Amino acid sequence: MAAPVEEDRLAASIDRIYSVFSRYARPAMVELCGFCYTEEDLRHLRTTPLREIDPERTRLLIWETADHFDSEDLYKHYLPRILEGLAPPIRCDDLFPEHLFETAKAHDFMNWPPPERDAFWAFVVALEEFLSRTDAEAAREWRVAAAKLAGSPYPADSGGEEMPTLIDQPTVIQAAGNKPKRIEEFVGRVNSRTDAVSIAKMTSPSGWVEPGQTPEFDEYTVVLRGSLRVTSKQGSIDVRAGQAVITRKGEWVQYSTPGPEGAEYIAVCLPAFSPGTVHRD
Repeated sequence: MAAPVEEDRLAASIDRIYSVFSRYARPAMVELCGFCYTEEDLRHLRTTPLREIDPERTRLLIWETADHFDSEDLYKHYLPRILEGLAPPIRCDDLFPEHLFETAKAHDFMNWPPPERDAFWAFVVALEEFLSRTDAEAAREWRVAAAKLAGSPYPADSGGEEMPTLIDQPTVIQAAGNKPKRIEEFVGRVNSRTDAVSIAKMTSPSGWVEPGQTPEFDEYTVVLRGSLRVTSKQGSIDVRAGQAVITRKGEWVQYSTPGPEGAEYIAVCLPAFSPGTVHRD
């Protein structure tokens, strides 16, 4: 059986999906495949509150192919109920999980706003953790299907013969702050199209300071040279070469390099850094 923590995490991820995608209102006239739905089905889907759509109509939405939604916005409107339908207690056990990820890909998933992709992956991970406690084979099938969508937190499964991915060079990202700072993203949303994590090398001059931020990601930083000052509401700490620091999502923090050497350091963000989730002052 799933432990309460997995159940709570899954429930929280579903609530987050409904919150993030709430901006996609149901249009006045919902257009869906006339061969797939009866008039009664369509009336139900056009008038019933999203979280009250019955299990059978939810199943129809899960089965629906990408081109049968007349717009990406309509798909995103129903997506919270689709995902909720894949989770207990509605869970449609006979469905192939590949269909969900193929449909998201067809709706241009990689160009969705970062908060939407993050909420989607949070649900995927929470359901995998739940299934790992209750149905190991279903959990494995879920991971394999999820791995086929770009940005997945799971490695591709090709019979154990997947080649490592070489990152030839980083992408230089524009930095915030009062002085020029070099950010070289090796892994992340820009250089490797990875949503789950970002890894970047920072080279910051003496006297650099950036605006404070309240990010939606945890950040793990290892200082290679010089000293990095990390300021929070509780005070400041100086992290020197050979040391590391962890900052938590949802907590205000500010980075600076007041020392004479500046600093060179590696920053790892979970999930990946994005301008839309850093929330600078």
